[in-house]
Amino acid sequence: MKRKIAIIADGWRRHITYVWIRGCRNYIKEHELDIEISVFHSFGNFSRDEKFNAGEYNIIHLPDLSQFDGIILEVTNMLNQKKKQQIIQIIQESGVPAVSLLEKIPGLYHAGPDNYATMEQMVEHLIVAHSCKTLNYVGGPADSQENLLRWQAYEDVLQRYGIPLENDRIWNESYEVESGVRAFIHFQEKHLLPDAFVCANENIAVGLCHQAQQEGFKIPADFCVTGFDNFDKASYYRPRITTVSYEREVIAEAAMDLLVQIWGQNTTADCKTVPVQMLFQDSCGCKPEQVRSRSEYIEDRIFQEVREIDLHNEIMELKHNLIECEDYKQMAQYFTKCVCGLRCKGVRIWMNQDLVEERFHG
Repeated sequence: MKRKIAIIADGWRRHITYVWIRGCRNYIKEHELDIEISVFHSFGNFSRDEKFNAGEYNIIHLPDLSQFDGIILEVTNMLNQKKKQQIIQIIQESGVPAVSLLEKIPGLYHAGPDNYATMEQMVEHLIVAHSCKTLNYVGGPADSQENLLRWQAYEDVLQRYGIPLENDRIWNESYEVESGVRAFIHFQEKHLLPDAFVCANENIAVGLCHQAQQEGFKIPADFCVTGFDNFDKASYYRPRITTVSYEREVIAEAAMDLLVQIWGQNTTADCKTVPVQMLFQDSCGCKPEQVRSRSEYIEDRIFQEVREIDLHNEIMELKHNLIECEDYKQMAQYFTKCVCGLRCKGVRIWMNQDLVEERFHG
């Protein structure tokens, strides 16, 4: 029996999270399933124009979600909470089983790491292994469920070890690098530099480390810094950031497995927790078990940038020449020629039906 699933996701700023699609496809291929994936992707955190951002989320109104057999949702980085709740409500009203990736959302299934237990381990490591007595928490959006769990773990571990909770040592803003920069400036101005900064992700940790080093501080000599999520910057930054690693493709595969169990009416759990790996590295004073080559990383990034620029230029040229075409036949001929240069495996074209009918029958 053929199944249809919808992946509904918001971009991580300007980036499409291909890992969710790749994880789903891996699962489908491995289990030889007949499943069609439709992707509804928005970029609501990209522009500084809030009206543009709000308009991006109108994509949720395009599909009839009741026609799908399952939904996979990833809106962890959405800042517009009103739009986020609207999307969640539309999904819930569809009556289709839906799995939220990374963030636990009431009423939906969940696949992701155990944010609370993992952050417990991280904070406890700083206290036990590095004798930290004062710890500042630098988090993401204050109303993000993912951030709330990490924040709660931080507070609970401090209480468990008899370390006073001080609200002045907590900063919640966003998951971006700039948030870490501003957090460090804030704590320095308030004379609240701690033994350790517990950051909710790598972006924040890198921003904080960068600003601290600009001010002449040494890490970890002056204080420890930890991150979460193990983005590529964690193990290539100087110092290498202590972090939590997990495979994002595995999260998507876990979501697929949940849906398959739901379809088979043999699921007993509403959550699938994926395994994580604690990476204790330079930024907390530990010696990394595996040291990755920074020179290879830089080389890869240089060629990736070149490929992205080439692709951008090719798409701009394609758009320009398509506009110059005088009829559909000419467009088809030029498009066929350009597709080879874009180095993609396949292309689909959607056209406005009434315009086509006007051209050939009008």
